[in-house]
Amino acid sequence: PRLYPGDPVGDLDVSVLQKNILEPVFGIRDPRTDPKIDFVGGIRGLHELELYFQRCIRYVMTGKWSDSGYRIKYKELKALGYTSLVREYYRS
Repeated sequence: PRLYPGDPVGDLDVSVLQKNILEPVFGIRDPRTDPKIDFVGGIRGLHELELYFQRCIRYVMTGKWSDSGYRIKYKELKALGYTSLVREYYRS
């Protein structure tokens, strides 16, 4: 069923996400420029998404966005239950 009859762009998943979640819940008016959201394009591959996800976990744990000097090693992430997205994708 169409959510926005007469507006084909309004029915795109990205438009529904923007109208119903990003702007009203998180206050994100422009996802291209807002620092509260980031984008990893599919063309960059699963490996890049994996690295970004690891950086996000380390940020949550340390409060730092640095690519170097993390005190949390990959083995520690695994001990916390972290599973590689790439490995899970190819395993299924």
